[in-house]
Amino acid sequence: MNDSQVTDYQLFRLLQRDSREAFASLYRRHIDGVYLCIYHLSGDRELASDLSQEVFKSLWDYRRQLKDARHLRSYIYFMARGHFLSHLRSRRTAEHARDELFFLSEPDEPSIESTITTEEAFAELGAAIRELSPQRRKVIQLHYFEEQNVRTIAHQLRIAPQTVRNHISQAIETLRGKKIFTLGS
Repeated sequence: MNDSQVTDYQLFRLLQRDSREAFASLYRRHIDGVYLCIYHLSGDRELASDLSQEVFKSLWDYRRQLKDARHLRSYIYFMARGHFLSHLRSRRTAEHARDELFFLSEPDEPSIESTITTEEAFAELGAAIRELSPQRRKVIQLHYFEEQNVRTIAHQLRIAPQTVRNHISQAIETLRGKKIFTLGS
């Protein structure tokens, strides 16, 4: 397929019919621009490369759900911006969660008292997490311990992103009610 003679619209129609060749053409046509867009936002080459790949993975994954291909280029760049913003939110949430879950750096030589207190806190946290519903426990595991973003968790568990956010919010509220979280309340 000669990339220069085929429009994005034509490639999109082929993509919806699972054409890997059309996908490869769209990828070649737009990967550099998507990379530069994300690099401009982040200033991080490795992140720009990783997120660029995620954008095109999403394009492939959601190819059948996309309805209007007249503005495919704009949609691809919109996805790039969305992936970057999602990454930022995920990173901020993970950093906040680490703070709340006592993943702060410890002194070089912790005292016996602080070690016992930390171990007790982790034991209490573990017990409280085990009391959550299986679905909520799974969401907390994926989000805070495996550092997956909301979109990834939603896709993996086949639930809506808002449902994932609700599970996270309600789990934190439950843990706060048990006096597990005291930092940053």
